[in-house]
Amino acid sequence: MPRTMFPHLPSCRLWITVTCNPLWEEIQGALLPGQTAADRPDIVNRVFKEKLRAILAGLKSGLFFGGKSMFIMHVIEFQVRGGPHCDSPCPPT
Repeated sequence: MPRTMFPHLPSCRLWITVTCNPLWEEIQGALLPGQTAADRPDIVNRVFKEKLRAILAGLKSGLFFGGKSMFIMHVIEFQVRGGPHCDSPCPPT
């Protein structure tokens, strides 16, 4: 998500990337014996969405960096290997 795509937005202090880890215990615990995370993208995406929701809620409330953000914008993309990740530029408060 290049900065030139959003010239009307204020400059960002932080650029946060959240990447899914297929070894998270929530994912591994939901797999059947012999399955890998690549076999169950529904579980991987569900766990990633919940973790991302918690992180974005913390950013919105000021939990992580002390001040509330003016707004939160994020883009979820899927990597070549199939796992989701999220890019989120955070503007100054």
